[in-house]
Amino acid sequence: KVLLLAKCVTTAQFRRMWFHLALRENVRSIAKREGVVHSCIVESIATAKKIFLKVMEKPDQNTLKNDVR
Repeated sequence: KVLLLAKCVTTAQFRRMWFHLALRENVRSIAKREGVVHSCIVESIATAKKIFLKVMEKPDQNTLKNDVR
């Protein structure tokens, strides 16, 4: 599912989601490192989540050709 997410969102959105959700970094520290206000990070992560959830709703796109389970 990580590969699917990476294909569906921008590089910045993926990076921000990864740091926030996987590495448990707060949005303010991500924003400080990237030199942007925290609201940009919040919006970016929220948009990426919406995109990912929309893609996951489509059953024909839930799997990748080389998906190993």
